[in-house]
Amino acid sequence: MSKSDEISIGIDKEGFLTQLDTTINDYTIREFDQFYKTNRIYEPVLIWVRGDEEIRKTASILLKSGPTVLLRKFVLFNEVDKPDPRAGFYVSFLTS
Repeated sequence: MSKSDEISIGIDKEGFLTQLDTTINDYTIREFDQFYKTNRIYEPVLIWVRGDEEIRKTASILLKSGPTVLLRKFVLFNEVDKPDPRAGFYVSFLTS
């Protein structure tokens, strides 16, 4: 199996965002400037999610997305005086 075949197995950016939109209720997305590298990694996207269940659903979507969606960084804010945790998922996408 070639590298391009491995990359085409996962879902693309549009498929990932569609899955996110149909599954998660309380989230926001911030897209950063697109850039291109020799290994075809594109545009980091920050996905903010609120609530324990929504964080778990987002993590599940990321786990099932395959090798085309890369989790670059995960940030969790869980404060004592605020009952709902919030999380930030920094994600990039590979293209074939």
